[in-house]
Amino acid sequence: MATTGVINGKNLLVYVDGTAIGMTKSCKINISQSVRDTTTKNSGGWKDGLEGERSWKIDGDGLVAFDATFNFSSLFALITNQTKCSLSFETNVSGDKRYYGSAFLTSLDADAPNEESTSFSFGFEGVGVLTEVAHT
Repeated sequence: MATTGVINGKNLLVYVDGTAIGMTKSCKINISQSVRDTTTKNSGGWKDGLEGERSWKIDGDGLVAFDATFNFSSLFALITNQTKCSLSFETNVSGDKRYYGSAFLTSLDADAPNEESTSFSFGFEGVGVLTEVAHT
């Protein structure tokens, strides 16, 4: 049954080829559209435009745990092998919206401060269409 009301952020995860990225603390999806310039001398000195290309990306961060199911090492393999993967942003609850498409991992960082938890951040850039469907 689909989630009702405001979705708790802890329920949204990023999945790579069907497996959730382990130990994430936060994640976000960004969908954008450019505007192509159609300004002419007839525009009265105002910039004019029409729809342009759409793009999407998914970013997040978490804690490094080498024993997590899909961990920092798994992400490292994606970026070093230049692997295109199936990526989704979802709650994994039947009836909820699921956003998915193909993407490349474009950034991966680790931060290991003294006497603190080691953290990582990641960024995926979508290639092609981002699709919205109800999770089944």
